[in-house]
Amino acid sequence: MGRSILIVEDEKEIRDLLAHYLRKEGF
Repeated sequence: MGRSILIVEDEKEIRDLLAHYLRKEGF
């Protein structure tokens, strides 16, 4: 159960990083 929560947290972090990177690139 706690494992799936960790995966969700990781996904959210990755999405935040992606959004930050894309914003920096001008997309």
